[in-house]
Amino acid sequence: MMRYRMTAIPDEASATPASNGDPTEQLMKRVQTCIIELNLFDADDFLLRKTVVSFGLAVDDQGRVIGLHANSSVQMEGQAYREFVGIPSGGGSWSVSWGCGTP
Repeated sequence: MMRYRMTAIPDEASATPASNGDPTEQLMKRVQTCIIELNLFDADDFLLRKTVVSFGLAVDDQGRVIGLHANSSVQMEGQAYREFVGIPSGGGSWSVSWGCGTP
C-alpha cells in the first residue's frame, strides 16, 4: 500500500469576492468537482502510477471552508513502490494533474 496526504489551500488573491456566499468556499467546492490525479514517476521520469485523488472539504474551528484535504492509500505493486521511493538507486518524483469542466 502507498499512503498519501494532500492539502490544497487557496492563496488570498484567488478568492475573489462573490455576490452570494464565501468566495473561498465557492472556489473549493468547484475545485472539488474537478478530476485531480496524483502522478508517480520513477527516477528516470517514467510514469509508474496515476491515481485519482478524492478531496474532502477542510474546515476551520468555526466550520468555515478553508481548503481541500485528502488522506488515503492505494494498492501498489512492490516493485513500482520501490522504484518510486528509490530502492536501490535514487528516488522518483510526483506531480499533480487536473482537469475541470466549464463553470
